[in-house]
Amino acid sequence: MIDARDIASGLRAAMKVGRPRIRYLLGGANLRLIEWLALVGRLVGREVPRWQVTYPLALIVAYASEWAADHLTGRMPMATITGVRLTRHSMHFEAAPSQNYLGLMRLHGFGKRAGSINRAWAIRILPNCCSH
Repeated sequence: MIDARDIASGLRAAMKVGRPRIRYLLGGANLRLIEWLALVGRLVGREVPRWQVTYPLALIVAYASEWAADHLTGRMPMATITGVRLTRHSMHFEAAPSQNYLGLMRLHGFGKRAGSINRAWAIRILPNCCSH
C-alpha cells in the first residue's frame, strides 16, 4: 500500500536519476488482506467482515457471482474469480532497493491523517464498498 503522493515523488525521481530500461518498484507497506480490509473499512466507515469462508467456497461464490453478473443482473459481481485466486497466496514486495537508488523515503502513510484525506477519494473510487 503506497500513498499516491509517494508515487508522484517516485515518478519525479525516476525521471531525474533513473536509468533507461530499468524498472523501479515503488511501494509502501505490505499488508495482509484482513489488514487492507480494515484500512479501507476505516476510510469508508465500514466494519471489517466478521467471518471468513474457505477458499473453495469463495471460489464457488465467485463463479456464481460472475455468472449472475454476466447473465442476470448486468452489475458488477460480488466476488470475482481472479480476486479470489489472488487471495490464495500472500505476495510480498520489497521496494527498498529501488527507493534507495532513487533517493526516496516513504513520506506519507495511511494513518489517522491519511484517513481523513483519503475518505472522499475512497467514497468516489470505491462506491460498491461505501453504499450503506
